[in-house]
Amino acid sequence: MPHAPLLCRLASLALPVLGAGMPVCVLGCAEESAPLDARSLGQYFPDQAEAVLHGHPAFGPGVEGFQLPGSEEDPGAPARGLEARLPARGDGSLHLALPDGFAAQVREVGALGDGTLVEDAVAYGRPGGTSFWVATDDGGYEEWLLLDAATVRRDRPVAAWDVEGATLRQRGEGVQLADAAGTARMLVTAPAAYALGGRPVKSRLEASGGRMALWVEAEQEAVLVDPKWIELQNSRDEQRLRSSVTPLRDGRVLIAGGARFTGSFVPPQGIASAEVFDPEHQSWTPVAPMSTGRWGHAAIVLHDGRILVAGGLTTGGPGGALIAGAEVFDPISGTWTATASPVSAPAHDREFTLLDDGRVLATGGGRANDEGPVDHQRAEVFDPVLNTWADLPSSMGVDRVHHTATVLRDGRVLLAGGRTEAGISASAELFDPRSSTWTQLSTPMNLPRSRHGATLLLDGRVLVAGSTPEESPADESTRTAEIFDPETGTWSLLHMKADHGEIEVTRLRSGLVLVSNTGVSQLSRPEMFDPQSQEWTLTPFFPITFYNPRATRLKDGRVLFTSLELSTTSMLLFDERSSPWSLLQPMRSPSFTSSSAGVPGPARLPEGRVLFTATSYELNDAGQKVGALSTPEFFDPETRSWSFTSPPVAPPHEDQTLTRLGDGTILATGGRTLVNTLVSGAAELFEPQLGTWSLLPPMQTARIRHTATLLDDGRVFVTGGENAGGLQDTAEMFEPGSRTWTSISATMSTGRTLHATTRLGDGRRLLVLGGDTGEGGTSTAEMFDVETQTWEQLPPMSMPRRNPTAALLEDGRVLVGGGTESAEEGHTSSVELFDPEARTWTLLPPMHAARDAPAATLLGDGRVLVVGGAEGGIESMRAEVFNPESRVWTSTGTVEGLLSKVSATLLEDGQVLVAGYSRIASDRTPIAALFEPLSLGADCSSSADCASGFCREGVCCDAICNDGLCATCLKSLGAVQEGICTPLHACAPYVCRPETGGCADPCEAAEDCTPEYFCHDGACIPLLDNGEGCQADADCRSGFCTEGVCCNEACDGNLCERACSTKHHAPANGTCVDVTPPCAPYSCDGSSGACLTSCTSADGCSPGLVCAPSGACVPPPPGASFLDRSSCSVSVVSSPGSSRVPAVPALLLAAGVALGRGRRRRRERRALT
Repeated sequence: MPHAPLLCRLASLALPVLGAGMPVCVLGCAEESAPLDARSLGQYFPDQAEAVLHGHPAFGPGVEGFQLPGSEEDPGAPARGLEARLPARGDGSLHLALPDGFAAQVREVGALGDGTLVEDAVAYGRPGGTSFWVATDDGGYEEWLLLDAATVRRDRPVAAWDVEGATLRQRGEGVQLADAAGTARMLVTAPAAYALGGRPVKSRLEASGGRMALWVEAEQEAVLVDPKWIELQNSRDEQRLRSSVTPLRDGRVLIAGGARFTGSFVPPQGIASAEVFDPEHQSWTPVAPMSTGRWGHAAIVLHDGRILVAGGLTTGGPGGALIAGAEVFDPISGTWTATASPVSAPAHDREFTLLDDGRVLATGGGRANDEGPVDHQRAEVFDPVLNTWADLPSSMGVDRVHHTATVLRDGRVLLAGGRTEAGISASAELFDPRSSTWTQLSTPMNLPRSRHGATLLLDGRVLVAGSTPEESPADESTRTAEIFDPETGTWSLLHMKADHGEIEVTRLRSGLVLVSNTGVSQLSRPEMFDPQSQEWTLTPFFPITFYNPRATRLKDGRVLFTSLELSTTSMLLFDERSSPWSLLQPMRSPSFTSSSAGVPGPARLPEGRVLFTATSYELNDAGQKVGALSTPEFFDPETRSWSFTSPPVAPPHEDQTLTRLGDGTILATGGRTLVNTLVSGAAELFEPQLGTWSLLPPMQTARIRHTATLLDDGRVFVTGGENAGGLQDTAEMFEPGSRTWTSISATMSTGRTLHATTRLGDGRRLLVLGGDTGEGGTSTAEMFDVETQTWEQLPPMSMPRRNPTAALLEDGRVLVGGGTESAEEGHTSSVELFDPEARTWTLLPPMHAARDAPAATLLGDGRVLVVGGAEGGIESMRAEVFNPESRVWTSTGTVEGLLSKVSATLLEDGQVLVAGYSRIASDRTPIAALFEPLSLGADCSSSADCASGFCREGVCCDAICNDGLCATCLKSLGAVQEGICTPLHACAPYVCRPETGGCADPCEAAEDCTPEYFCHDGACIPLLDNGEGCQADADCRSGFCTEGVCCNEACDGNLCERACSTKHHAPANGTCVDVTPPCAPYSCDGSSGACLTSCTSADGCSPGLVCAPSGACVPPPPGASFLDRSSCSVSVVSSPGSSRVPAVPALLLAAGVALGRGRRRRRERRALT
């Protein structure tokens, strides 16, 4: 049992002592103990035993198993909507039912044996444990699972349930049970889980198909887990029809008024109650009612966050009366206040529009007794400052009801369609708030529309879609949409993929538009509209039939759909995947029907704007380029808008380069003229302050597809490219001061185009790599030294790369990736890293997508964003981020449409502007997007989405954060704030062990202690300061333990020369200094730092002294010879602590002595013989 708990090991050790016949029962020892049951609770989980075994009311015997007593049997029991009937045996089905007939059958996988009543609970046996069902005071049920150690593994579920009659939906770490309409009716959570002794551990539920599994963050230790089943209250108030649904500034939603139906022949009655829905917790809170019950009214959020409600009906039918009163709801105080004056034109189904100045425009509306419009064309405004209503001095062109009113970017309001006295209308008119005047549009919509939807697109146009089927016999309007262009005053017709009648049109945070169909008799099949490509995409059916729906965009970007039906209030949340990408208004340069030539650059100006020099043309019938234009534009990050500037002086060029010079001016070089397609050496200078272009002397060589790189000294290095003469291996330098060009005499090893050039970190060298040499892609690379004006051939890359991307990392290395081996070969996802100092290439993990000519940008945190590049000709805009520290690529969402000419510009605030062309059929149209890393607490799908670089538990977090047992980033699980990694246990100065969630007390190593602490004899104590005694480097705040004390540096080496402690002759402990040990007449031992007390050679003596045969260091007497103790050589004076090297005289003397001894021994042998 190598992984058994400590108690198991102790038990196994105790068995030989206790004897084989002695019974031993230890919790968690599967081999030695029986499954845990109720008797184990009090012993091992005493704090939880009461909740496990005692509920209110208590379960009792039922017809086919066990159930709670009825209200007549237990009058004190809480009212309970969710009914549970437990089976007689564990392998039977649990029946869960709600009063309206919804029911689900649940079977616990692995449960077995007969159920037994234990106190107030019902217990079932299961492998390795017992489950206990108990009723709770809040109307729910808990199933406490008591599991022994052998059952608990972190890598597999500890329990599972099969569910029939309901659809399982994952919601965080819980699971919802939804009915056939898609409405969540029950919720299962695992709010409590404990290990031995009551230590909390983390648990979660996961739904897959019809099975729900329980996971526990524990390993081979006994646990007690608490899955809880509760009823979800979809609404805590009355059923409503045609109420108002209004988002509050804090993210909640106010639902007010509506109609109550009491019978088939009874007119609906307006209700005054209101409630607030919290999407985060999916909870309802009643608030103060309105002063008047109303339905079919209008509501809107004011600039200060309050809600204005006005109009509507008191009841339905002939006796229904229009309401003139209006009131305002204050979310802070939760109260309603009547406006100082009533509306002058009471109506139902009015359109409220919030004007730029904070006033509210009220238009149109219906009569009390029929669906026709009110019998006047008046419009009025509400002034929230004066709290009053006032008629406008002029009237609308026509009376309308069920029309749309959309605020344009210039502040005007577009009214379109609706039902008039003459029937369904296609007319449209504009209201100008500044002059309070109406202008009838000369061009109506293509089709008449009523009960349609409309929204303002990011580019300033207006999308209008759908119509009511029964009011459009031809039904063409139900399958079509139109776009209104305010600049031209014209409408363009679009065809959707499905019919849409009772329609909701909602612009999402990404710029896409969600169009949702509604109606009593049909399911809803929403569509997504992409304004850039003008393409429609069908989404899955909504699982519910909506009647008189409301689509409300919430503060977090999600869309709340409320179906206010006769029988229930149903709700759905649509969550567009969180993404750091947002579509922008594209460049305004003309995009002709055949082609647009490209977007050279861009160049970021000193004040933050970004310059693009777009060029475009059209093709005539002969295929010739005509009508060439050059239309430079600025992008302003502050306003997220584009503006034109003056065109260049030279004829329009494509594939120029733009380089920002040190003084903020922009250098444009080379390219090809659009009309006669001649490669040019032209150079121009743009001055942002003046907004003007001026011609410069041309380059020495005409070039296209070259590179231009700004050097540290302000000059611009231009290299490679091609012209009519072929590929270029030359380079030249532009001097801004003299505005002159100078050719570089040294040439590259080969001519190349479509290559990459990167200035290295030292500022004096440039790396040129890859490209096309005329025979396909090349793997060659070389380095140019600006000071010596020479080229150095480098080792080749791992593969040929044509159109690669290269990015200089913060540590000076260069990231290179993408490209193609040739014009015919497919794109590559491979990536490698170049080290300029070692001159080596290292292969890295590949990108997720194969890319040709992508754009790479170094982000402020050192990561690299890579965007664009077609995958094998497939239009794509997958973006990914490379982390140099972990060497991991992470996808960060998709912005559809970018195909070629992609650029990525890092803005001053850390966002990245991405611009290029999107291909639609044979055309290329400009597109722009902004990459804005998500802030802490934002929903995320990957770490690349987050500015912090950490996506944990589905939110952007400030640290890696061991989500689960030790820390969390979720406020709902205990974080101090969403996205702030917060410890779940107060273990300091010990750390929390992520594998168990327990504190590392006692500690075993320094890793078990928090920063500023170290482990000593099982306890974490504060790090030691310099000079204090230590045993290891980890004990010291400085990180250096030398000579038994904490030192300010390593201080390694000869202790006779440098030391950190007084025992080794330093003046004080803790500071490494040069020392001169007072060891005379002896020398110092460099390994120990101690003074010698005798010598064996001159090495043991101070300089100038010699070692006497007695072992003492003495001055050498004049003319005397001193032998060392071995009598093998003369004692030679050397420096203290050094190795002894005999001098030449000593060697000669030693040789003479040896020779004399040999002669003496030979004489003695002869004498003996």
